[in-house]
Amino acid sequence: MAPMRRAAPVLALLAACGLAACGGGNTTKTVTVTKTVTVPAQATAPATTPTDTTGTATATTPADGETAAAPLPDGVVAADGKYRMRTPKSDYTGENITVDDSFPSDSEWVFTTTCEGTECSLAMRRELRSGAFKNVTLEPDPDRDGVYIGTTSGTTGCATGARSPTKQRYSVRLTAPEQVNGRLTAKRMDVYFTEVARGCRLASLARGVVSWRGSRE
Repeated sequence: MAPMRRAAPVLALLAACGLAACGGGNTTKTVTVTKTVTVPAQATAPATTPTDTTGTATATTPADGETAAAPLPDGVVAADGKYRMRTPKSDYTGENITVDDSFPSDSEWVFTTTCEGTECSLAMRRELRSGAFKNVTLEPDPDRDGVYIGTTSGTTGCATGARSPTKQRYSVRLTAPEQVNGRLTAKRMDVYFTEVARGCRLASLARGVVSWRGSRE
């Protein structure tokens, strides 16, 4: 029986050690994992075009109601669009014929410049006192740069109330050119209008002169 007594402490010690091994004590263990990750290279961003800050002029776009016009020959100044007129001067000789010197402030003057090669002309549409429109083609004056001239016919009122046939002449001088819709266009113009009547009773020759000054609207 003595050997059984000696085994008791040993069993107790083994039991104690077994409990510790089976969770009788808490042990913390830290594990560090190193992982290598390969990241694909990012696509190269597309190159951007630098902004032009030099102030280089570009062609203007047509305004509302306008269409792109064909380029003009070098040095040619156009008259395009509507021009508002005022009357700085009017006069007459002979019989006091009726010249259209008061209506232009409310009238409509529209010009279009067309060129064939180096030859250019102005198509002018003018609203008359009656409300009708008069169309006149003006050709370059061979003796004056920037001046266009045209002749036409019509009628005018005499001092007696009768009407007389007339010969009419327009002379248009273009000034203050500026870039408009890609074309060198006159900002202002001077228009000289001469009307000659030979059918009035009180004078064998009556002559009226009007000058208008216009600005582009």
